[in-house]
Amino acid sequence: MFQEIIGISPERFSQVIRFQSSLMFLDYNSSLQGYEITNDFGFYDQSHFIRFFKKRMGKLPSFVKPSDFYNT
Repeated sequence: MFQEIIGISPERFSQVIRFQSSLMFLDYNSSLQGYEITNDFGFYDQSHFIRFFKKRMGKLPSFVKPSDFYNT
């Protein structure tokens, strides 16, 4: 029922929300703190987060700048 209404599976939806939340965290926190990312967003460890992030963004979290998301 969720997939029919929203258009994606609940698991995929949670991944989207988790990714958006991690982007907002990185936007407001200039330094990447691995323990904060893993604890706050439910990743097993920092390398898991980095793989998750790189798969979706195409670059490592440390190379992402706010200008990647905004027209500045």
